[in-house]
Amino acid sequence: MRVDAVRRSAQRLAGLGVVAGVLLFGAGCQDGGGEVALPSERPTIERTVAPTATATPTETETSRSPRPSRETPTRTTEPTKAETTRAETTQPEPTKAEPTKAEPTQQPTQAEPPRIEVTKVEVTVTPTAAPTPTPTPQESAVAASSSTGIGSGWWLLILLLLVGATLVGVTVANRNKRKSAWETESWELADRTRVATSVRLPPVLSTRAAAERALVWPPLRSDLMELAGRWGVLAAGAADEYRRDETVRVGNLLQDLVAAVDAESQALATGREWQLLRPRVIDLEQLVVSALANFQQPQPAADPLA
Repeated sequence: MRVDAVRRSAQRLAGLGVVAGVLLFGAGCQDGGGEVALPSERPTIERTVAPTATATPTETETSRSPRPSRETPTRTTEPTKAETTRAETTQPEPTKAEPTKAEPTQQPTQAEPPRIEVTKVEVTVTPTAAPTPTPTPQESAVAASSSTGIGSGWWLLILLLLVGATLVGVTVANRNKRKSAWETESWELADRTRVATSVRLPPVLSTRAAAERALVWPPLRSDLMELAGRWGVLAAGAADEYRRDETVRVGNLLQDLVAAVDAESQALATGREWQLLRPRVIDLEQLVVSALANFQQPQPAADPLA
């Protein structure tokens, strides 16, 4: 509607310009030739000019006389300026309407659904791709080495257990051997001690003469001292404290017995009362016999079929 109004106003201004040009042209003709313009031409010019375009009368006016041509452009330019100004004022109106029609913000909102689909596809792909690192020989080699390492570790542990059991068995066997050897030696030593104290000592104590005692006592005395020393050596290899104490006790009793017989023999040689010293000798002899009872060899079991 505004454009139509502008066009109409432009046409009106053009018509007024044409009328003014005609009037000026008529006035010029009157000044030059003295001709009087008929009043009947004005209405005809106005009627003919109204429907015609603005460019046609300007060309006819400039072709007839050069004078009005200078004035006509000044008047014809005025409507053009108005047209341009009006046209310029009308130009921002379509620009205001254009951004309202074009909505670029809707395009990114339409592109959002495919992004969600892509994320769904990634979630489904990742769990399937993670557990399939099968074509890796290094991992299989590492697993094999770990399995072999575990197997070798078990074999090493078993080997250590076997070695430990062997060592324990050897030590136990050696201890048993030493124990049996010690017991055998103690039984033999106890037998020799019994012979010395119970078989050989009574004849020595029965002598009443100092010269005779001096002949029979020294050999037995050396044997008893040797036996006392062997009991001390045997005590050092005893398996437990009880056997060691009993062994040491036998050796000490033998030394005390030798000292008691020496005192009696000296009293006999000097002519003193040696009978007062005999009870001490008898007591020590009995203590030795009782101490040797702990070192008796067990008798073999009787055969029930015999």
